Amino acid sequence: MSEAHRVRRFVVLMVGLPARGKTYTARKLAGYLSWLGHRCRVFNVGERRRSLHGARTGPEFFDDRNEEARAHRRALGLEVLDELLGWLRTDGHVGIYDATNSTFEHRELVRARCRAAGVEVLHVEITANDPEIVDENIREVKLGSPDFAGLDARTARDEFMRRLAHYERVYEALRPDEGSWIRIVDRGSQLVLNHIDGYLPGRMVFFLSNLHVSKRALWLTRHGESEFNLQRRVGGDPPLSTKGRSYARQLSRAVHEGFGEDAQLEVWTSTLQRSRATAEATGMAPVVWRTLDEINAGVCEGMSYE
Repeated sequence: MSEAHRVRRFVVLMVGLPARGKTYTARKLAGYLSWLGHRCRVFNVGERRRSLHGARTGPEFFDDRNEEARAHRRALGLEVLDELLGWLRTDGHVGIYDATNSTFEHRELVRARCRAAGVEVLHVEITANDPEIVDENIREVKLGSPDFAGLDARTARDEFMRRLAHYERVYEALRPDEGSWIRIVDRGSQLVLNHIDGYLPGRMVFFLSNLHVSKRALWLTRHGESEFNLQRRVGGDPPLSTKGRSYARQLSRAVHEGFGEDAQLEVWTSTLQRSRATAEATGMAPVVWRTLDEINAGVCEGMSYE
């Protein structure tokens, strides 16, 4: 196959201390890339560790001074990496390698194996300097993981913090000479890019710059009744009916009573006038997205169901 027609295959190498949101980000990124049409899978080293060694692995297993445990962790990580590279050779486009990948030495080993397999590497490092963000991640994610099942909250937290201390002692942040990488700081408050090149890495940057790790409320509503709804006709761009305009007013009242007059809300709508009229009744300027338009009905557009 010529260089011009060679399919670029990637390993996305997750980097970061525990409780930074790596697994959440990896799964969200995989969903986005799959939606774009790329065959993408997450290969999680922690899940493999639990399947082989059980969920209840003590903090000493993560101590880099424990040579036997370190050898086990290294062999486990490389086993998962080899499985990922095998999948890329046969079927995949993007494999996401979800592990801490804490040291320069280990990352260099991973990159060497990827280069030998003809696969490009993009690092995604997630850091958190804000103690409140780390504490929230620990409470919401880590303490409920299978690693701490059956432990009370205080014991689970103490055990996790001992594990975290082992990682913090040896952790090395990504360096400029480590190739292509994206660093996400404090849940997206800052994004740092290093040697990003090409369409797919650019799409990953776009997605990760808009990814929200913290919880957000999302409210969905259909538009009010349209004239085509009354006539039982398909598609089109009709205005709201009298009942539809009444619905829009009631929706506005519910929004203002439920969230208050000073609520900082974003209102999104399609370009179709029935949706825009429903949204505009709230008194908030909606963001109009063509991608929210319903699928065109083709030759059936404007026809009645009958």
